[in-house]
Amino acid sequence: TESAYIQKLVSKYIKDGTIKVDENEAKQALEKDYIKAKHILIATVDTSTNQSLSDEEIAKKEATANDVLAQIKAGGNFDELMNKYSEDPGLSTAPDGYVFTTGNMVQEFEDAAYALKPGEVSGLVKSSYGYHIIKREQLDLNGTQEKQHLENIEYNSAIPELKKLTEKWKANASVKTNKKLLNSIEPTIVKNSN
Repeated sequence: TESAYIQKLVSKYIKDGTIKVDENEAKQALEKDYIKAKHILIATVDTSTNQSLSDEEIAKKEATANDVLAQIKAGGNFDELMNKYSEDPGLSTAPDGYVFTTGNMVQEFEDAAYALKPGEVSGLVKSSYGYHIIKREQLDLNGTQEKQHLENIEYNSAIPELKKLTEKWKANASVKTNKKLLNSIEPTIVKNSN
C-alpha cells in the first residue's frame, strides 16, 4: 500500500541523512505527551465477550478490588498483586505497563493515570471495564514501547520534509513521451458478450 511505501521512504531518508530528525525534540515530545502506567483490573465484564456481569458478581469484584487496594496501602508489592489478581487481557503483552497519550485509554483510566506522579498508586477507579488500581511508572526511553512511540514521533515529524522533497522532485522532473512506442500501440476493441 501507499503508506507502506511512504514509511519505507521516510525510514530510508532518515537513515541516510536526507531527512534530518531531531532526536532530542522527539524525546521531549514523548516525555511531554506520553505517560506509562501499570494497573490491576478487577473486571466487571466478561473480558472475552465484554458482557456485564451480574450485580452479585460485580459486588464480589468490588470487594476483591478493595481488598487488593488495602494490601497495596499496607505495603504489598504492586507487581506481585498485579500478577495475582489482574484480569487485564493485555497483561501478558504489556507486563511493564502501557505507554500512552491522551485519547488512547478510557477516560476514567486516563484521567486517574495523568493525575498521578511516577511511583504513585491511585485509589479504585471505576470504568466500563471494571475496577482499576493504577500505578504510574517513569518512562524509560530505552523501553520497547517508548522506542516504538519515539519512532512514530520521528516518522510524523519527517512527513512534512518528505512532502517538500517530493515537491522539489516534481518541480525538477521532466516528462518525455516516447512517440515511437506510443505510435506502436494498437487499440483493441473488446465486445461485450451479453
